[in-house]
Amino acid sequence: MDYAGGIQIVRPIKYLSLILVLFLAGCGSSIQYGERHVMVNGVDPVDATFRQLTTTGATTFQQPPTMSGANIQTSTIPCGSINSSSACGSGYPAGNAPQIGGFSAANVAEAETVSGDCTYTRTGSNAYSITCTKINGTTPGGSCSTGSVVTSISASGVPTCGAAGGIVPHTLTGATPTAVVSSTSVPATDVENYTLGANCTSFTLPGSTGVADGEVLHIKVVQPSGSHSYTFPTTLTGGSGTQVVFMATGGCASMPTMPTGTGHTLLLDVVYNANTPTPTYDIVSCPTDGS
Repeated sequence: MDYAGGIQIVRPIKYLSLILVLFLAGCGSSIQYGERHVMVNGVDPVDATFRQLTTTGATTFQQPPTMSGANIQTSTIPCGSINSSSACGSGYPAGNAPQIGGFSAANVAEAETVSGDCTYTRTGSNAYSITCTKINGTTPGGSCSTGSVVTSISASGVPTCGAAGGIVPHTLTGATPTAVVSSTSVPATDVENYTLGANCTSFTLPGSTGVADGEVLHIKVVQPSGSHSYTFPTTLTGGSGTQVVFMATGGCASMPTMPTGTGHTLLLDVVYNANTPTPTYDIVSCPTDGS
């Protein structure tokens, strides 16, 4: 024990210092033994100016180190050393706006591009907007020309147009035709032109969802040239949710026999009535021009 200027200086116990020197030498560290200090890799570990720890081998921290102000390169810390090998995933991938981050498998990150009916736009810091210009791959919208109305709208938002009133002709063929109507919302007058090419076994009218209340159907059934005697059913068939009614008083009480011979015609006037518990097709007239 020495005294200098009235201050007591305690020298290290040399035997204890020698034991420390031998231990650190066995760990592969560069050690300098001085009278007052043990230097590790040229640095005094108790010096207030100690700033950097460099290791050349595996280093184990028994407790989390304090990292305040530290500059740690992520590449120098293996992911498997942080809790578990799956904790870090695959790292955040390279990408660019307007991509978004996602995963292709467990802990496998990737930059993903949004495509389809909608697009993403980065509008600012931490902000994206989404714009959808299509539905099911189809651009929605559309308009109907003057004199027509929207009769239906598809699942992609595209309208179908039909006549807004007026008289609309249709041509029917085959042995089992179905009448065509031009509007499901605004009543119109539909002329069904049907020239027989064989015996007609059924004649069907549209279902309740395919016709507007008050729709009028003029059905013209004509024998073709060549003195044919093709037949027509004794009743019409109502579509789903409808029924056919012969107007017994002041109308058509029953279906007349189809006249024979070239050009002979059966005329049926039918009105759709949706104001009944079960919507009806009322046959109001059924004249013929022959026998």
